[in-house]
Amino acid sequence: MTKLSQSLALFSMGFFAISAQTLLFRVFMSNLEGNDIAVAVFFWSWFLWVAVSAWLFNKAAKGVLRFSRGKNPPGISDQAMGIMLLLYIPACILQSLLISNSRDFAGIPPFSPFPIGSMLAVALVVNLPVSLVTGIIFPSACKWLSSRSDIPVSKVYLLEAAGSIAGGLATTAMLYLEFNMAMAFIVVSLLPASAVLLLLSEPISKLPVAARPAILDARP
Repeated sequence: MTKLSQSLALFSMGFFAISAQTLLFRVFMSNLEGNDIAVAVFFWSWFLWVAVSAWLFNKAAKGVLRFSRGKNPPGISDQAMGIMLLLYIPACILQSLLISNSRDFAGIPPFSPFPIGSMLAVALVVNLPVSLVTGIIFPSACKWLSSRSDIPVSKVYLLEAAGSIAGGLATTAMLYLEFNMAMAFIVVSLLPASAVLLLLSEPISKLPVAARPAILDARP
């Protein structure tokens, strides 16, 4: 794995996460004709699912560790990390469709006030896809780097934060220039897609040692 492919993957993780959050928040507020309460409901449900998915990942990781009975559990390969990063794109598409149809799901006519109870229930459903991926991919990235002793895990935080700053600026610029939602989504998807292509192009010989046997055994 090259330094470029590693750094680009971590940078694009933050870039796409903040860009997707901004674009989806815009769709949410437009569809629900939101007020201050809608803002709070959106971010409450968003971060709730991030926390829940991160907790579930931690429980699963502990289960794998117990199952391995003291042996070194398999690490996360570059290819697996690339696939997790790629999941952001269909998750964002799915979430956008769910938000756009949220009034139909709740049985609330257009331009009618959205009751707070229905808004809470709808937000819990529609904000699941991207938040679920976000809660899993960050601890996965830390575990991914921890299998490489020469790379500090703090690099995850630094590059993810840098990507978030760049993603926020890029999305703000696109909204200022009146990009439609589809075009803005395509533009912000180019970076993680490029990062995935680099990671998936890495040969098996460059994978962490712990990840090689399972892949080699799976070959016909």
